[in-house]
Amino acid sequence: FREPLAAGVGTVPLELLSGRYGVGEQVIQVDLSNRGLTVSIEGQRPFELVRADEAEFYLKQLPGYGLTFEMQDSITVAAVVLTLPNEIVTLEKQGSIANLSFA
Repeated sequence: FREPLAAGVGTVPLELLSGRYGVGEQVIQVDLSNRGLTVSIEGQRPFELVRADEAEFYLKQLPGYGLTFEMQDSITVAAVVLTLPNEIVTLEKQGSIANLSFA
């Protein structure tokens, strides 16, 4: 993954990215914290996200894991694409937390 993006450089506001994303039983929660964004799955601790590009982030504690938010328009997030070591998963913005696991 790339180096973190300099603060405030042509970026999507973090508030627009928070929410629940899922397809079927695979659901994650993206939350705004005082330090930026975190991603969590029910039963696991939240992982801090580090911005690599306008709508691209990686998990600070887990190399090889990343999230890219797909924008429907300039203020609406349609989905998030999870990049995992052995697969890529697209989750639509929505619902409740269920069975997906990091590491």
